[in-house]
Amino acid sequence: MKKWFLIIGSIIIIVLLGSGMITLHGHGQRSYNACVRLGQNDVIDGNYHDALNYFQGAIKVDPTGSHAKNDLDQIQSYVSGNHYLSQHKLSQAAKNYHRAVKINAIAALNRRSKLAYQNIESLRNNTNKFTTLYDQALELNHRGDFKRSTQHLDRIISDPGVDDKYFKGFRSKVEKLIKSNNRKQRSSLISSNVTANHNKNNQFKLKSPKVIADHPSKVTITKARRDIQRAGVDAHQMNNQDVANLIRQANKHHISIYRYAKDNY
Repeated sequence: MKKWFLIIGSIIIIVLLGSGMITLHGHGQRSYNACVRLGQNDVIDGNYHDALNYFQGAIKVDPTGSHAKNDLDQIQSYVSGNHYLSQHKLSQAAKNYHRAVKINAIAALNRRSKLAYQNIESLRNNTNKFTTLYDQALELNHRGDFKRSTQHLDRIISDPGVDDKYFKGFRSKVEKLIKSNNRKQRSSLISSNVTANHNKNNQFKLKSPKVIADHPSKVTITKARRDIQRAGVDAHQMNNQDVANLIRQANKHHISIYRYAKDNY
């Protein structure tokens, strides 16, 4: 009888323990599934940091769960791709995006990884094109050809590809050089106008003595008479034609009216 009690007791204990293990396993599975589901929802919403935490939590609940591991690997690859892209390291970014595509765990992340991977080639092409144009514009700027320099830069600004956030810093550099070109071009134009006006004034100065000598105004005659008088010559004894002739001779010899009258009268 005692033996039967022991057998029955053992059976009861085994049943109870088995039931507890099933309960614990069921609870763990629910927690695992919940973490995976929440992580995937965060991926869809673009909350990658929270998604990483959920997938890591799922793996702690069930280290053997391949679903959470694949999801975690994919999101880590995608996030790494974004990081390298922000550092302008296109090769490393492409490698991580491609890996995320190959893992093929979360549909939303698959699409984003494919688009990001395809965009890398476009970024490479635009980088080469924009850099070439900018270098040419910079060379023209150094040569003082500001107009053509700006024309090269305008080709960059008008290209839709430069609106990608990848080129944000580069675009600022382009706009800065455009402003520099415009400022220097205005300065050059002002300088040219000043030079032109100066030359025009010089031409007027060269011509004016002859004009004054040939057709002296009353004011010129009056002023000349004062200079003649100061030179010790009686200007009152001279008529206007005499004064005009004196002015003409003074201009011809490139000396003042006072000096010419002093030396010759």
